[in-house]
Amino acid sequence: MILSAGSINSPQILLLSGIGPETVLKKAGVSVKHALKGVGQNLQDHLTVDVVTDVGAIGTANDNLKPLNFIRELFRYVTKRQGFLSMAAAHSLAFVKSTPDQLRPDLQIHFAPASGTTNAKGQVVPSKTAAITSTACQLRPESRGSVNIINGDPLNHPEIRANYLSTEHDRKTMIEAVKWQRKIFAQQPVAEHITRESLPGRHVQSDDEILDYIRTHAISVYHPLGTCKMGHDSESVVTPRLRVQGIDKLRVADASIMPSLISGNTNAACVMIAERAAEWILQDARNGD
Repeated sequence: MILSAGSINSPQILLLSGIGPETVLKKAGVSVKHALKGVGQNLQDHLTVDVVTDVGAIGTANDNLKPLNFIRELFRYVTKRQGFLSMAAAHSLAFVKSTPDQLRPDLQIHFAPASGTTNAKGQVVPSKTAAITSTACQLRPESRGSVNIINGDPLNHPEIRANYLSTEHDRKTMIEAVKWQRKIFAQQPVAEHITRESLPGRHVQSDDEILDYIRTHAISVYHPLGTCKMGHDSESVVTPRLRVQGIDKLRVADASIMPSLISGNTNAACVMIAERAAEWILQDARNGD
């Protein structure tokens, strides 16, 4: 059996099946079939924070989202596969060191020629003014969270505790992320086009003010992993060949098996996990295992 439901649902399914930490299972009223204390623990994710600058009359993608302009762009895309709708969401990115003493970059910054706000439904509503958005995430955070079931009902959502910014290192790094974005926007030729910083706003200057802004505005990059981590220690859920510890003929193959967060997007790594899992499954089948 191959469990590939992702970093939230894979541990949820194991826990509902009675595989996981005894304390979590007993609290949820689920019989312990196999005690495995790492299930649902070690949750990691990339947190990202925006800096948004208005750029006056030079025009950005926000203009293309106005009703008449959008119809024009839709026609260009349908007929020629050109224009605004053929473009990527972010046009450029940078990997930088939050501080000079870092051995390798620990921040990833994306830039997009647009801006917007997120409503209560999680939908992005474009701004009415021309603006540029940069967003920066800490690549290797120290903070660890968890995914735990609250009862034995599979229709109930699990309790997800991302636990962002729970270490001093992570808090300092994210503060530097905002400062780095501001530093880039202060360079020419971009600086001459900026009319104001709409987020977080120039009134936000001290480290405490920046951290407060991060706490209220930062969002997930949707790279959760680590909740069924691979390894040999007591917290490991799967072996290096992705077999669930102590359970025959059960593997997990998704981002949940990564022991630690990678320095970038997780998509390619998940494809690699699937390829390796397929290889090992075929090898074991040939060997009658």
